[in-house]
Amino acid sequence: MKILVIGNGTQGKKRILNFNQNIKYKVFDPYLKSDYQKFELINFDNFDAVFLCTPDVYKFYYIELCLKKKIPVLVEKPLFFNNDKLSYLYKLSKKNKTVCYTAYNHRFEPSFLLLKKKLEEKNYLNLYNCKMFYGNGTASLIKNSPWKDKKTYGVLSDIGSHLIDLSLFWFGNNIVDLKLININKFENNSPDFANFIIYYKNGFYVECKMTYCMWKNDFTLDLFSKNYTYHINTLVKWGVSNFQSRKRIYPSGLPKIKSKYFSGIDPTWKLEHRYFFNLIKKSNDFSNLRKDILINTYMTNLTNQIND
Repeated sequence: MKILVIGNGTQGKKRILNFNQNIKYKVFDPYLKSDYQKFELINFDNFDAVFLCTPDVYKFYYIELCLKKKIPVLVEKPLFFNNDKLSYLYKLSKKNKTVCYTAYNHRFEPSFLLLKKKLEEKNYLNLYNCKMFYGNGTASLIKNSPWKDKKTYGVLSDIGSHLIDLSLFWFGNNIVDLKLININKFENNSPDFANFIIYYKNGFYVECKMTYCMWKNDFTLDLFSKNYTYHINTLVKWGVSNFQSRKRIYPSGLPKIKSKYFSGIDPTWKLEHRYFFNLIKKSNDFSNLRKDILINTYMTNLTNQIND
């Protein structure tokens, strides 16, 4: 497999670091040291796929280019254009039978996959509500980034898109409304704290809180249902991740608790790469841009509430 990585910044380097040994790659970046610094020198016929790791402003141009050349493309999230542009890319992907995959690597977190399995085993019965918190200690890094600190919606689009994607992954797309609770700029020119709620048809709801202003990176989840509660504490890349299920005892009493721990090297990047390559080989559904249209619609709902 021969890969062209467009963008040699933080995400591009992470992708390269997690390539398998059988992958050959070249990097294009007009601003940073790379194999190509002039776009016109690239022969796309030499590559089997493109990994697009650029700032948001360049994404549409390169996705359209790849799809027209029928080269599968993995693009870093989020993909926020208007839905007309997303629909155009989706139709182009289908027409040319070319995979376009928007990367949300957290779906491949071991504890997240285990939660998905548990919910399917229980057939999603009697869910009450879910609380997710995602905190990064990266406020100063955002401040020092010329393009990230100018992003209109900051943490809301960056981390909020992950939480919406995870909600879709675990609980489906029967979402009826989203409510923005608050959004703040504590330490940055772009928002660095936000809180919103996702409401589902059956009364179930998901509370999402996110910030860049943490003393450490952290993720927690608490999911409540009639007979079980599920809890996740942190991600593998930040330490030992704990998945815990608690079975309620009626009428009251200490629950029966089962814990599973995950540690070691973050597996999500390699698992996502494998998923992408399998899409190229096997899939008849060439684009996941339908999901991006959903996420974009939900995010537009939230951002429209900022000035309300």
